[in-house]
Amino acid sequence: MASAAPADARKDGLTLSPGPVLDISAKCKVCGALSSTGVVNFLGIPFATIPARFRQSKLLNLEDACNSGILDATRYGPICPQPYDPLISRRMYLYEGLVPLLEVEGMPVMDLEECLRVNVFVPPGALHGRTAKLPVYANIHGGGWTTGNGNTSSDGNYSVQHAMKIGKPFVSVGINYRLGYHGFLGSKDLEEEARQNGEVYSPNRGLWDQRIALLWIRKHIHHFGGDPDQITIAGESAGAFSSFAHGLSDIPVCKRIIIQSAPVWKFADPALAEETYQRLVSSTGIPTSASATERLAALRQLSDKQLEDLLGGSFARPVWDPNCPWVEGVLVGWTRDEMALWSNKWHSLTSAEVEAWVRDVSPDPAFASELLKAYNVSRDNPAEISLDGLMRLSSDGAFGCLPIMLGRLTSPAISVFRFEQTDDNPQSSFKGRSYHSLDTAFVLRTPAVAGPEAEEKYRTTADAMAEDWAAFIYGSQPFEQFQKSGKVRLYNSHGNELIDWASDKTSLMHGFIDTEQRAEWFSEVGKQILSGKNELSNSPTKPKNCKTVA
Repeated sequence: MASAAPADARKDGLTLSPGPVLDISAKCKVCGALSSTGVVNFLGIPFATIPARFRQSKLLNLEDACNSGILDATRYGPICPQPYDPLISRRMYLYEGLVPLLEVEGMPVMDLEECLRVNVFVPPGALHGRTAKLPVYANIHGGGWTTGNGNTSSDGNYSVQHAMKIGKPFVSVGINYRLGYHGFLGSKDLEEEARQNGEVYSPNRGLWDQRIALLWIRKHIHHFGGDPDQITIAGESAGAFSSFAHGLSDIPVCKRIIIQSAPVWKFADPALAEETYQRLVSSTGIPTSASATERLAALRQLSDKQLEDLLGGSFARPVWDPNCPWVEGVLVGWTRDEMALWSNKWHSLTSAEVEAWVRDVSPDPAFASELLKAYNVSRDNPAEISLDGLMRLSSDGAFGCLPIMLGRLTSPAISVFRFEQTDDNPQSSFKGRSYHSLDTAFVLRTPAVAGPEAEEKYRTTADAMAEDWAAFIYGSQPFEQFQKSGKVRLYNSHGNELIDWASDKTSLMHGFIDTEQRAEWFSEVGKQILSGKNELSNSPTKPKNCKTVA
């Protein structure tokens, strides 16, 4: 096994040096890099090709990705074109020590045709045959199907390093997929084009890309020391929804699923998707008499920036179907203060406006009055009290009720957690809150929360999560099944204990999810508040064979 050419050093202490070269076949060698964490990195490996914008991706075998017999996998590849997300810059202090995307050299940062790539992080022993094939952790990034990447957002260096330390090594994979209209635009024109090309049509090309990546992992991960029969897929936010959706797939792509902060959204109706498509076509200025071929050609001539400017829509939601025998276990949870990430947009609202908003989005007046009382939202309160109540209400409705409702199912085994660790960093814009996406840094074990200079309370929480994640990846439910025990695992700096959910006095949602009707109303209120104040706006379209809640 030879060594690869040196890769670029990373900022803040994490560096890459020449790593192993995998002999895949006589026609293909894959050059990797060794991280200063002791983890072998194989970065930017293409897993699919895209025939044209808005077309289905096609699986690319590892051998076919080797140009002239060699694949340089020592640096990240491009990501999908996307708009700037200001919320990312406000949380960058959590991700110091990971490679900055803008410093990738030799290729553009964003490139639609080249963005379908995976990054594989491997304990070195797995490559030398010193261990049996290891379980695989495949991470699908979040970002509302509009922003994000499977590079820095799925960096496995620190998590794999710690897994080796605690005796539960695994292979970690980060997945890039198409976003925005590139990944989620449906229409009759596209369906007909797919039929003419002999392709399976899916309006959710981003989810299709993910499936192709998972199939690539099943086919090729053994070369990297991974066990294709022991795959856990995981994600946060849109990545959680995506992981959730793959559990509904007619193709078994995993054994276990981790769902972090999945939004409770409904699928976009195909009619709405068609309306969106026609609006895009109209924006090109093409005559209404144009043919389907001409309409698609006009859309494909739009720049990435033009598509970003036209982006719109809503979040989506599937319903868990327990008839997926290949899924053996689920770990599902949410952060206590999910909506704090977006609540700065509410700061100018008065208590009267907050109360009116809740009443306006509630399906039933009496139900609205119950919500206002429970969450202490009143026109007579100081604004900060009503705004805090709005944040808690929308966090529970948009994110918190789904884990509990899923946990009540009898199959598969489902364990439920709530992330409560607050961000008290002086740089934080959300100080004192356990907001949406904060838990991702703890799962990745970034230096800010799990490194030697991190505060002990952060390291305690990160270590507790790492123990549970590793146990789950190895095939065990790390704590009791919710349906049998009614227990919820709390992750915080106060002991990371299991609590009895029914007796938890800190949660205000108990009385609002006691029946199917009330739970639907409750999630609808959360959804409406989030959709009114979010910055993430793309929408998977409802598949024809997927069950949904009315």
